[in-house]
Amino acid sequence: MARQEVMPASPLVPTDRHPPISPPQEAHLSEVFRGLNYEVSEELGRGREGTVYRALHIPTKMEVALKTLRGFDPDGLYDLKREFRALCEIDHKNLAHMYELVIEGEHCFFTMELVDGPHLAEWVRQGAPRGAWQPAICDRVCQALAQLAGLLEVMHGRGWIHRDVKPSNVRLSPSGRVVLLDFGLMAIIRGKRNREEATAGTLAYMPPEAVWTTETTAAADVYSLGVLAYECMTGSRPFAGTDLIELDRLKRQGLPTFPVGTPDWLEKLIRSMTDPDPKARPTAGMISQELKAHSSARIARSRIGLPMVGRERNVEALMRTFRLQSPSEPTVVRVSGPSGIGKTHFVRSVLERIDEQADTIVLQGRCSPIATLPLPGIDGIADALTQELRRLSGEKVKGLIPRRAADLLQLFPVFARVEGFRTAASLESAAIDLRERRRHGLEALSSVLIELSRFRRVVVWIDDFQWCDPDSAEFWRSLLHEPVPLLFVTTARENESYHELLDANRVPALDLHLGPLADADMARLIRDVMKEASTEETSKITRESRGNPFLALQIAQHLQDQTHKWVPHQSMSLANVLHERLADIGEDARRMLEVCCIATKPVTLATLAAATRVTAPARAAQELLEAGRLIEQVPLGPMMPLVPYHDGIREALVSNLDPQARRDLHLALAQTLSADANADPVATFWHWHGAGDEDMARKYAVRAGDRLMAAMAFNQAIQVYLLGLELQDGSGDQSPIHERLGAAYEASGQGQLAGNAYATAARHVETADGEPLRARELRRRSAEALLRSGFIDEGYRKLTLLLPVPELRLPYSVPRLLGFCLKQKLLAGLRWLVRLKPLPADQDVVERLDILWSATVGMVWADIARSAYYQAFHTRFAFMTDDQLHRARAIATESCYLAAIGPRLFRPIFEWRATQALREAKAIGDPHLLALTLTTSATAKFITGEWNEAVEMCREAAELIERKCTVGGWELSTAYIVSSLSLGMQGKIDEVESLKARALEQARIRDDRLASTWVSVGLTNFTFLARGEPEAARTTSHAALLRWPSSFDFSLLEFWGLLGDIQADLYEARVIEARRRFERALPRIRASLVLYNRPVRGIFHYLDGSTALAASRESTDPGDRALLLKAVRNASRRLGRDSLLWARAMGCGLHAGYCLEKRELGAARKALIDAERSFDRADMSLFRAAIIHYRNQLEGSYRPAFGPEVADPNAFARCLLPLTRGE
Repeated sequence: MARQEVMPASPLVPTDRHPPISPPQEAHLSEVFRGLNYEVSEELGRGREGTVYRALHIPTKMEVALKTLRGFDPDGLYDLKREFRALCEIDHKNLAHMYELVIEGEHCFFTMELVDGPHLAEWVRQGAPRGAWQPAICDRVCQALAQLAGLLEVMHGRGWIHRDVKPSNVRLSPSGRVVLLDFGLMAIIRGKRNREEATAGTLAYMPPEAVWTTETTAAADVYSLGVLAYECMTGSRPFAGTDLIELDRLKRQGLPTFPVGTPDWLEKLIRSMTDPDPKARPTAGMISQELKAHSSARIARSRIGLPMVGRERNVEALMRTFRLQSPSEPTVVRVSGPSGIGKTHFVRSVLERIDEQADTIVLQGRCSPIATLPLPGIDGIADALTQELRRLSGEKVKGLIPRRAADLLQLFPVFARVEGFRTAASLESAAIDLRERRRHGLEALSSVLIELSRFRRVVVWIDDFQWCDPDSAEFWRSLLHEPVPLLFVTTARENESYHELLDANRVPALDLHLGPLADADMARLIRDVMKEASTEETSKITRESRGNPFLALQIAQHLQDQTHKWVPHQSMSLANVLHERLADIGEDARRMLEVCCIATKPVTLATLAAATRVTAPARAAQELLEAGRLIEQVPLGPMMPLVPYHDGIREALVSNLDPQARRDLHLALAQTLSADANADPVATFWHWHGAGDEDMARKYAVRAGDRLMAAMAFNQAIQVYLLGLELQDGSGDQSPIHERLGAAYEASGQGQLAGNAYATAARHVETADGEPLRARELRRRSAEALLRSGFIDEGYRKLTLLLPVPELRLPYSVPRLLGFCLKQKLLAGLRWLVRLKPLPADQDVVERLDILWSATVGMVWADIARSAYYQAFHTRFAFMTDDQLHRARAIATESCYLAAIGPRLFRPIFEWRATQALREAKAIGDPHLLALTLTTSATAKFITGEWNEAVEMCREAAELIERKCTVGGWELSTAYIVSSLSLGMQGKIDEVESLKARALEQARIRDDRLASTWVSVGLTNFTFLARGEPEAARTTSHAALLRWPSSFDFSLLEFWGLLGDIQADLYEARVIEARRRFERALPRIRASLVLYNRPVRGIFHYLDGSTALAASRESTDPGDRALLLKAVRNASRRLGRDSLLWARAMGCGLHAGYCLEKRELGAARKALIDAERSFDRADMSLFRAAIIHYRNQLEGSYRPAFGPEVADPNAFARCLLPLTRGE
């Protein structure tokens, strides 16, 4: 479950010499090691399984012991990794820290803690002659035995047996820590070797029973420890030789004599440890008790965790959930409870059992209240996942590589460690737009997890989920809605926001609440930790801890550390206990713990040592804090950074610090990190901020924000930039940080805030009497950010302040507007035809072109008339200058606006323009320009009714935008809008539903008002009507329009909203209301310029005819009925004269309805046949089905015209074309 495969090395056999090697004796290995970030400097030992070197981990400059493995049994590799994975969770001061297992091709090696000290026998004897005895030797033997027996007691209690305790496996650290280098796992590597080869170097320390049987018990370790103790006491092995039978005879006779002066109790203890009968030997716990009774040696305490008591039902519930996990859907397990109640220990204990099962992968992550990483709720899982992927075969990894590997590696660089992913990413280019890059990276991560779950049982566990960031929580919510057999486990303190973060209502969920332990369970727990606790002490701790295991542990630890007995009426709150414990551990250790608690992220020992300026070896203080369960190491490879053992320690300690003490600690860390060129600027900023040094915090705010922006942590970057602004003293130019804040808001999709930030930056430039062109550019970016994200009124108001006066005089009539636009285009075309030399594009010209371009694209979906007006100006000025980009933009938009004007004779012109635009875009090589050209061409195809071509172009543009465009939000929204309109006209219900869901999801992620509004209004809402939900269609449309306030007379979006409302009215047979709704909107429609748009004109006549036809049947006044039928006839004629095929088809349909009302059945049948053929040619399947529906009614046929997705065929046909009452 570790984030890296952290595994210990095997026992080593020391060589007589330690020759320096550069490179090592296996010369080719030097390059292998260096390529894996290790520099080998010295050989430390050589054995049958491999060679041990002193090595430097290059990234962290930390020395480690590196052991190569050779000749290991491949059949045992799975067991080896499983055992090592479990062992990496054990952290005992007397067990060497295990770092990393690396399997790279044919090479396999471990790295582990480098214990740079003598072997145990050398330290105990310290040069004394063989057989000589000194009181100091006895004391050192007792100290070593106490520490090793304490370790064995803990490990035996957890089912671990070492099998190879001997002097060469035990070293002494510089701080006096007795360290066991291995826990017998080399037996797995030895595999099926014969017994003689496997035990040739350790026969003297093996118990008699181990020579003749493969069954090994904990008593074997006790025997080996006894032999080790005797050798340390005397300076020689008790049994010598290699003949198994002779050795067995000697061992059964017992140990030789001890040196004169050996205490009787110690000789008796060691002889009992080497008793030939395993059952007669004392346990490791009994040895500890005997040593404690006769010496002052402290027994080391393990930090591997509390025993599991009182949670049996919860354990069974979680195991049952795992066993019954659905093979086709995810399951959520939410474990909650107060701080210190044992949530982490409970889940870890259960998942350790689960992780031992074949084909199961457990991925563990953890959230933090202070996030300095992008997506902190995912980062730990990504780290763990890469470790699992590195263990898979190349073929399986190949099957897991996602489409967006480059984006995945940009978001989570740790995936570069996976060979197949690194290769795939090198063949792709990551998306340039930061929002799209992050979205693609998350989609790729989701794909990897889904594919992995197809052949492995995947369990994801996130600890402290109450601190999960919203973006990470959204990712997990999205993944849990996929059909992936994932067991998703979270642990968190109880609060409302926790349940809001992960709404598991749509997937099976198990909620486990961990409450206080019962008194009996607490007593068992206390006795396990505090062996000699009296009944009174146990009861007192139980009462004081109130069922909280962590508080009980701290109190018990405190009492064990004290030299005095229990103090009656003493308050045992966590704060008081920590206060007293810190008073006893020394200044260096206390200050290291305080810095560790105040740090915003895990810190290395080197950083702690530098920040605290410790006077003694930092490793000794670390060991003391680890032994006291105050800090722990995080398995992140050789660096092994440190964190508080529990958040309760962090919170209690920090809360008791006065403000000045907190500032001092922050200052110490800030100074240390600032001196390190490779330090994280984000952490450095937070510590300068915490230290109250505004100047330095201001200096690092921009660096930290830029780092977070590069890491796509947009919301965190915004937070840092805002804090940086708060720290400004009012002097100097503040526009850069406001501009960066605007970019961060824009990247996160918050267009309105981005616009405000850019505007503020512009004001600062103007106030500082800076460059006027830069100020105007910032104001233009402000307006464009607002327009592109759908804040039309505010954006247009800002933009008009930048437009020259002539370009503000919009002609408010269709003929004048058309005339003006055609005039500008003719002037531009004439300039091109006569080959006039273009004028140089100076800064003023480029600025004017930029403003006109912002107005063109910003207004196109709000007021196409205004957009066309500004596009005409932009085209004319673009053709006057040599600005290649703006010229290409003008050509690209020409096809769209020429198609919208309408005359059939323009079709060759705009098709030629579209071809020319694509050619120029490809020649320039700008992907953004190419995407723009594709979307404008798709819009032209939509206008002319070429729906399939429009959808395909939009798909191509969307893929290009997502892959290669720096800013593509507006273009992507345009692609979604045009696709939804095209599919809506075709009546493809399933595809519209799918596209709408995808567009709404992406719009929500990007906070894109433009796309979210457009895909919820008008044509796409017919899907609600198909399901028989007219009120849902109306409600959705109105809610979307409320997000789109506009001060214009009648916007394009309002027109499409009118279409949706009228269709809902017709569906419900509210035909009079439908006609009145149209007539109420008529003056505003005519006063606006929306009818400039060809598709809008066609839909307008369709609505006029449809509502009039439906209302004519309900009218009781012959005069009104005659006027309504006249409107139907006029609408059908206007549509019949249109050059658009789909408009003529609608005209045929309305003419059929007119004939039916006139009782002209022959003409009606002919019109229906023409309408069916026209709708078929126009590829409008639902309208064609409606015509067939009416023909069947006329012919008395009951064959269904619509598919099963239409709930009420009569009502649905009526909302499309109300040719009859449809009842």
